[in-house]
Amino acid sequence: MSNKEQPIKTDDFLSFLERIICIIRPKYHNVISRVVIGAGLLLVVESQVNLIEALGVALFEKLFGPSEYLRHLFAGSSYPWIGVILVVCGLVYHAVVTVGLELVEKYRKALPPKPQLNFSFLNSDEEKLPNSKIKFRGKTCVIPDNLEIPDNTNYSKYASKQIEKDKEDERGQPGGISSVVSSITNPKPQYRINKDFYRKRAKFLQVWGGAENFTLALFNAGAILCRNIEVEIRIPKEVGVSVDNRNDLSPLPPSQESVTPPFDKFSNNIYQAPQEYDVKTSDSTTMHIFTWKVGNLQAKANRTSDTKLFFRIEVKIQIEVSIFCDELADPIQKTIQIIPAEEKIELNLEIITQERKEFSAFVNDVVMDGYLKRYSEKFIEEMNNRTEHLLP
Repeated sequence: MSNKEQPIKTDDFLSFLERIICIIRPKYHNVISRVVIGAGLLLVVESQVNLIEALGVALFEKLFGPSEYLRHLFAGSSYPWIGVILVVCGLVYHAVVTVGLELVEKYRKALPPKPQLNFSFLNSDEEKLPNSKIKFRGKTCVIPDNLEIPDNTNYSKYASKQIEKDKEDERGQPGGISSVVSSITNPKPQYRINKDFYRKRAKFLQVWGGAENFTLALFNAGAILCRNIEVEIRIPKEVGVSVDNRNDLSPLPPSQESVTPPFDKFSNNIYQAPQEYDVKTSDSTTMHIFTWKVGNLQAKANRTSDTKLFFRIEVKIQIEVSIFCDELADPIQKTIQIIPAEEKIELNLEIITQERKEFSAFVNDVVMDGYLKRYSEKFIEEMNNRTEHLLP
């Protein structure tokens, strides 16, 4: 056994001894010790003087008359070793239940502290979720196989107003060079009808209805630095289970039109650095496997992942979480039950083709119990706070 494993196994052995001692150590253990030792001493003394036998014979002869048979029977029956055994057992029992616990505690304090790492999921509202059972919010949405979704042929009310306004501005501008210069210095966005708008709405509801976005969180509750921490999450591959680790996943409903910003062909060529994922993914034949490399974590410190895990499930599943670090001989393991949203909604054209206000209210109901509304309110509050501070 390696030196790293020795403290952990010793601690398990000491815990086992402590449980055994507590079982054989009732409230009146001192009385038990005295009775056993006293009985042993009495047997030792009695084996030498035959006091108990003499009293028994005397009582019998007083009641029933003289008995030579009883006197002959007890004359040679002396077993002092039974008394000695009882005395030894009583002394050993007393030592174990009194000094034993003190020794166990003494040796336990001499061992190096054991890592205490607590893992949890945080939902999109940054709320810590239970460690044994997680119930999804919202409502699961399904698209019937026979649902024929039409093309969108209209602009939204906002886009229609903007297009009309831009046309009025163009009619009011003088022609010639000044008009060209104005179109270059103050370019206007170009709106195009999104033909797939209703189909994208249905897809959005199917993906995000009853789904969750989780952040991984880890707390070092112990008193020592834990090195090279790694968290492994194993999720079964089943029908009705979808999981992903892309950073850019967020519930953003589709737009009724596509907007082409000015000089878009140039802006598309600007290099964008790829996103970094601190939660890596791999697969086996039966499992989705996600690995979060946490690194070192100081005592009493927290760490959260930069990458979120997207979950969409229609069936109950059990996921396995294992925590590894240099100070652990064996990983910390836990099982978390994931329960899908209770209600399931079958989408229809009436839902998909609603006006923007009604559709937003429906989305607010099925996606994480109003998360989009809470997120919008939080975003507006943060923007208002920024405008209140005059910073360079």
